[in-house]
Amino acid sequence: MPITSGLTVTIDKVGKFQDSIRDLASKRVMVGIPSDKADREPDPGETSAPLNNAEIGYIMEHGAPEANIPARPFLLPGIQSAETTIVGRLKDAGKAALDGNASLADRNLNAAGLSGQSAVQAKIDDGLSPALSEATLRNRVRSGKAVKGAQAELDSRAAGNSPGTEFAKPLLWTGQLRNAVTYVIRKIKT
Repeated sequence: MPITSGLTVTIDKVGKFQDSIRDLASKRVMVGIPSDKADREPDPGETSAPLNNAEIGYIMEHGAPEANIPARPFLLPGIQSAETTIVGRLKDAGKAALDGNASLADRNLNAAGLSGQSAVQAKIDDGLSPALSEATLRNRVRSGKAVKGAQAELDSRAAGNSPGTEFAKPLLWTGQLRNAVTYVIRKIKT
């Protein structure tokens, strides 16, 4: 005589649950500068190919001592500043997947990515240390680009003031690098 539990299955959602978990586990949210956003508009009259945004981002994040460029980290500190929000969205994605709701899980992954993107861009907007050097500002004045702002910053420093204008902030001159920061959700093989 078979033993019965008295349990009756009216709706079987096991397959949907498994699919949702498998789908979530196969995705990664990445914030940075993807290759399709890396190209830069060349400056007028530029004769050599400019570095792309991903290359510039790497140099800014880690520095290039051989070229006298200090590290000005923006990616990792930006992500860290939004860690609580990002982790909350990832938890919400996991809960949605456990409920078998793949579309809600995806919306939460996108929200996590957007939070990271916004935080990194805000980090750049806030200004990174160290401020631009006087040599860099003089080069901008000589190049004819942003002459008024760069000259105003030089004049302010000559008067004994600390770096303080928008023109002293690294990574904001053209905005190309800042605008290239985004997020992607990539499917990986599991």
